[in-house]
Amino acid sequence: MQRYLKEHAADEPFCWSDFYAAAGFSSRHANRIFKELTQKTPAEYLRDIRLSQSCASVLQDDKAILDIALD
Repeated sequence: MQRYLKEHAADEPFCWSDFYAAAGFSSRHANRIFKELTQKTPAEYLRDIRLSQSCASVLQDDKAILDIALD
């Protein structure tokens, strides 16, 4: 599930039904398992991935911060 979130973090909008299908669990069961193992919900984890990617972009790219935030 973590790999799927990392690979599809840039998808807009993020398709949660595809995430649950890839995990092979119902949404309720996948959320429970994910939170149990990572201490975060899948949505929190996805937000953290996106924030980390944005931070990396700020450090590496010459783009304006506003452009990175909008991405």
